[in-house]
Amino acid sequence: MINIKNKLIDLGVDSENFNKNIRLGSKIPANVALFLECYKHSILFNEQIAFSPKYKTNLENDAGTLTLEILWGLNKGNFNIFDANHSLRNIEADEDLFSIGSTAGDYHICISELNNAIYLFANGLRKPRYKLFDNYQEFFNSLHVVPDTIISPETTSKVISIKLDL
Repeated sequence: MINIKNKLIDLGVDSENFNKNIRLGSKIPANVALFLECYKHSILFNEQIAFSPKYKTNLENDAGTLTLEILWGLNKGNFNIFDANHSLRNIEADEDLFSIGSTAGDYHICISELNNAIYLFANGLRKPRYKLFDNYQEFFNSLHVVPDTIISPETTSKVISIKLDL
């Protein structure tokens, strides 16, 4: 089984984010509590975090990945898990989906309360629900930091001079 706390630290999350003073409460589905207990606070990543879905959606970039921007948490504020799920209900997502985070494009990363699979809910698309992984362990295992793109001199163009005759 994956150690989610260690995985998040490997992704650049400050260990001070893991506050044990927040109680989960009874409104959190049991399958979400299993991993939310590890971090509790909302996590807005400083690095670009990507994942390659086990099941492709046709929304991936050229590298075959999607990005994770936020993991919702229990703290009050813009990234609260209950507020995110209230928003999810307002955009008419299926009742079994519980949002755990957000991707670029403001799509919801969700866990199904029926089968524990991880889904992408992309409001506004003709087909808004996409299965990504069979469970949250596969999802967290797939997360990785996107390395900085290195621009080599061979791949860059240089302008030596321009003479304009006006």
